[in-house]
Amino acid sequence: MNVYGVEYLVTKTRESRSSTWVRKEASGKFLYFRSLADIAATRFLPDESNLRGAIPRELQSLQQLAELDLDSNRLTGWIPEWLGSMKNLEKLDLDRNSLSGPIPEELYSSTSLRYIDLDNNIISGGISTRIGTMTQLVFYQVDYNQLIGTV
Repeated sequence: MNVYGVEYLVTKTRESRSSTWVRKEASGKFLYFRSLADIAATRFLPDESNLRGAIPRELQSLQQLAELDLDSNRLTGWIPEWLGSMKNLEKLDLDRNSLSGPIPEELYSSTSLRYIDLDNNIISGGISTRIGTMTQLVFYQVDYNQLIGTV
């Protein structure tokens, strides 16, 4: 597996059911953490890492997270509602996955999001009129989905 731009990565072994989080330092050294509670991350960038399944709920505990870049993976399921309650999240990049369902209303409640990229998924429904209340938002891309209606 090629992993580009990863600051934190979850690893599991067949023998263990527990996760280990790995951080690669600029020096090339790796730091290991038993849980996300041990990490004060501001960026999570495993783009193009062949990640599969749902967006991990464990990311919710990273309250200092400012940038979540999961583009070009194989993520499935709905976009989690809890992403809208992450007070420091400024950039959300989920494009080029297989995420489905509606864009959660909670996302439109964010007062910190500046960049949202959800294109090239199978997201359905419409875009909430609440998008107009997102005063920090400067980039919003949702093309190549199954959205209906107008903004």
